[in-house]
Amino acid sequence: MASKLDQRNQYLHDNYPILFVAINYHKNHKGKHLTFENHAYLKELYLDKSDHLVIMKSTQCGITEYLVILSIMSAKQGRSVFYVLPTYELKNRFVKNRIDKTIEYTKYYQALLQTREGFRKFSESSSLKHIGTGAIAFVGSNSPVAFIEYPADDLIVDELDQCHQGNLSMAVERLSASEHKKQFYISNPTYEDFGIDNEFKKSDMKKWFIKCGCGNWINPDFFSHVLRKVDESTYILLDKEWTRESGKDIRMVCDKCHKPFNRFSNGFWIKENNRSLISGYHISKLFSSNVTVLEIVDRFEEGLKNDSKLERFYNGDLGLPFTSSGSKITKSMLDECRDNYVMPDSSDGPSVMGIDVGSKLHVRISEIINNGSSRKLRAVYIGAVDTEEDVRDLYNLYNVRIGVIDSLPETRLSKKICLLRGMFRCFYSETLKKDSLDPKNKILTVRRTPHLDAVKEAIMDRTIILPGNAGTLKPLMPDGQSEYYSHMTASIRVFETEKQRYKWVEGSKADHFFHAEAYHLLALKILLKASQ
Repeated sequence: MASKLDQRNQYLHDNYPILFVAINYHKNHKGKHLTFENHAYLKELYLDKSDHLVIMKSTQCGITEYLVILSIMSAKQGRSVFYVLPTYELKNRFVKNRIDKTIEYTKYYQALLQTREGFRKFSESSSLKHIGTGAIAFVGSNSPVAFIEYPADDLIVDELDQCHQGNLSMAVERLSASEHKKQFYISNPTYEDFGIDNEFKKSDMKKWFIKCGCGNWINPDFFSHVLRKVDESTYILLDKEWTRESGKDIRMVCDKCHKPFNRFSNGFWIKENNRSLISGYHISKLFSSNVTVLEIVDRFEEGLKNDSKLERFYNGDLGLPFTSSGSKITKSMLDECRDNYVMPDSSDGPSVMGIDVGSKLHVRISEIINNGSSRKLRAVYIGAVDTEEDVRDLYNLYNVRIGVIDSLPETRLSKKICLLRGMFRCFYSETLKKDSLDPKNKILTVRRTPHLDAVKEAIMDRTIILPGNAGTLKPLMPDGQSEYYSHMTASIRVFETEKQRYKWVEGSKADHFFHAEAYHLLALKILLKASQ
């Protein structure tokens, strides 16, 4: 009769092959076996058979090993895996340092590379690995060419928030021919309602709970079990016995019995949203043994003096999104611009127009109000129309003097609309050193980030005046706010570490009115320059 251990292994082999390989064969890129000791929270992932999985995580929490095993075992089962990383360069480093070295140390994986012709060298390519009867294609999200032609069964997006968001829609299309498609989205979060945070909110939002000796179930939380807030910049440790001289780590303290508890205890994942079929996990360093609580506390204290460090604390240590007050336009900022009026059906002007091109033409028109030395833009039209004729009607109704339209992606349409007197096509650039205007061809080429910054500045300075009902203008979004408010608050100003520059990104929500706002501010600049 087989031993209990053999029976367990056979059961895992038949039902949970990813966990079976993780326990028995897998070695990481340093040649070390995988262990779940002090990482009890990871076991559930290896048992999860969901077709759609989301992991919002801190850094250094053991998820990379899970993804390596997942992708290799999926290929072993004859599936085609499409593995997306943020950039081509990062993809190459990941394959060389994590995939190739893991295969080099793990004989089980090497056996999967056997072919009729003999042993296939595992380092044959940094873009494609043939494993078993399947394959893994590794791509960088910054290259749209990489998203063409590869038919996939599994999509793995690693570090979603750092990926090129526009190209990711093409990644999903790679699954269209699969009879049993699977999607996996994993990332260290950045900002609220962006990337992995937005995906996690669509999931069942599982959180990790461990049981204190007093019977209280605890979801480890930094501000409930490590520190207590006294005032805006003062926090005190809940572990009263800890001192730096002790040489010990700070203990987490139960919010019920006020006694320390073991943050590495076994526990359970509990769903917060039972209505979703998407499996979602939030992982924090607070229940990972890879870092001490003291290290986390020290980084938090540094963050109190520096917004960028505070952002990294939330994202990297707590695995939570963070949006500083200066990184986006908020609903309250827009509310401050509202005045007690309703937008008219027409205007004597003079007015300026901005149009962003999407499935519809999102139009923003403001009447120029001169008040002594100050100049305001009073919104007279905010809406979306379908045709060139609709734009022409609005142009005449509101006495528009100058208008700017997004030149892309519908170049033919934008050229047609620019037959109107005073209309210009606009091209954005991230590398341009100076804006340029070509009056003859009616083309404006501008630096993207500074002109989107100008929208936030105009909102903050209340140069823009909005109608009293701006927050409830139809159509309304599912959360009850206007489409205009939703678009205006969608974009976030983020810092691109690799390129050492700031950039506005819209994430997973539309931001057409935000760009229309920028275009109508550009129209004002052209009008003022022409009048000088």
